[in-house]
Amino acid sequence: MKKLWKKISLVMMLMFTLMTFAPYTARAGASPTASTPSLNQGSDGNYTVSSVDDLNKLRGDIDKGIDYLGKKVVLTQDIDISKSNVPLKSLTSHNKSFDGTFDGKFHTISGYTDAASGLFGIVWKDGIVENVKVDANVDIKDRSKIILDDNDDVFYGVIANECCGTITHCCSTGSIEVDAGRFSTLAGIVGNSACSDDNWNLINGYTDNCCSNVTFDTKSSFLPNIAGICVTPGSEIKNCYFYGKFLENEKKVSRQPIDTSSETDVTTCAYDSDILGFSSTSFMGKPVGYTTAQMKDKDSYTKLGFDFDKTWKIDSSVNDGYPYLNPDSSTKIAAKVVVDVQATAKDRIFVPGTEPFKTTDDCLKAEATFKVIPESDKDKDLISKYNVSATCDGGVFFNAPTIGNVP
Repeated sequence: MKKLWKKISLVMMLMFTLMTFAPYTARAGASPTASTPSLNQGSDGNYTVSSVDDLNKLRGDIDKGIDYLGKKVVLTQDIDISKSNVPLKSLTSHNKSFDGTFDGKFHTISGYTDAASGLFGIVWKDGIVENVKVDANVDIKDRSKIILDDNDDVFYGVIANECCGTITHCCSTGSIEVDAGRFSTLAGIVGNSACSDDNWNLINGYTDNCCSNVTFDTKSSFLPNIAGICVTPGSEIKNCYFYGKFLENEKKVSRQPIDTSSETDVTTCAYDSDILGFSSTSFMGKPVGYTTAQMKDKDSYTKLGFDFDKTWKIDSSVNDGYPYLNPDSSTKIAAKVVVDVQATAKDRIFVPGTEPFKTTDDCLKAEATFKVIPESDKDKDLISKYNVSATCDGGVFFNAPTIGNVP
């Protein structure tokens, strides 16, 4: 009788997704350098903002050109700028942008009065601003203090002046009053969702699942464009709604509830026609106008594709009955981890012509145990925490069996 013994060691490059908010652990409290953010890091490696002073540090980093690409900044609590002993500093450079991820964790920044720019000046193509609400009371009177673009134009949005990255799950409330002469655009979320690179190539941004309840009051004699969500829409505006209003003389301004481009389809977006004062089928992008009662009806939004399972919630006692963003729906980060998968099969004995085995193929059918081994020690905790395991569908095949004792 001959014994067939085989220990299988399968080394595979297995790419799998761990759904987690903190995929890596980094050293906290590193001393800032010319290329290192000045914000503190948490134990999860993310940079944190918890005060006006931290907002100033972030803005200072942006003005210095410090690279946040691949880094995440987390807002850890609500911030009321009006109650802070430290004033909020304005961004100063138009040519410096934010290219990391800013996650507001559904907190609110209130008392926002910065007339130079929205919360961000420019969000670059890899940048993401998500899950934050800004309550603003902005009075723009001095055009010289506003951040201008390369063409000496003004784009102002409460979340960002310009964005060729992504703005998602953000809301704005409050008011913007302008009496500052020549002024290009005003918007509740982002002024211009497109940027030009050094070669003047246009890069479009993306905006989705945002809402705005901003009151716009324009006294300037110039003819600015005003939009409830975004003046220049970029690649797409999806599942957003506007329930603010315009107070300025309509003869002086092009005002639109969602965006001002005829080339962008915003039929998945809605506006409150009662608050706006009228409804029109000629609005750019053809957004859907609803009465206030309809705006507080979940069915009105599900028809447009709004996701009330994960992204939105609606409750008559919250947000005056209008939909609000679901704080339990934070976008999770997919971490790709390279691992080895080791499989060990049980010993099998094959005696030709005996039962129950009739063929060599039958002999090779054996149970096996699998072990996931990360290449990096830092991923071991993630493997354990999220109970990552490997399974085999039985597709392992040997071209020829090994006969005899295999050490």
